[in-house]
Amino acid sequence: MRAIAAVVLLVAGHRNLFQYVEPPPKKVVVVKEVAKAVIVAPPVIIKLEIPPPEIPRPPKFPYRFIGRFGPNANPFAVFDGGGTIVNVRAGDVIDGKFIVRAVGIESVTIGVDGFAGMDQRLPIGM
Repeated sequence: MRAIAAVVLLVAGHRNLFQYVEPPPKKVVVVKEVAKAVIVAPPVIIKLEIPPPEIPRPPKFPYRFIGRFGPNANPFAVFDGGGTIVNVRAGDVIDGKFIVRAVGIESVTIGVDGFAGMDQRLPIGM
């Protein structure tokens, strides 16, 4: 039995303290990383269209010019407002906002308070 034990020690790995032995290589574990695809959406361009400021318009004149009466030096205009007859001279105001600028032979010029330079010319019957 001693002989078997001696052989086993020699063959099985008797360790010599004075002999260099390389350690067995370590297993290298390779970890493969999967590249994550990053999807980048194209930038969204929002075009804001700013409407131009609306130009204020004078209100519509609600009367119809019937005719011109009186002397040529100081005529007056007659308007029909849906059953209401209004007689005015140049410079008078109708409904607190319509100013009669001029009374001509076949037309009248109406201005609106607060809308300088936007006078309306109304022919007879309009």
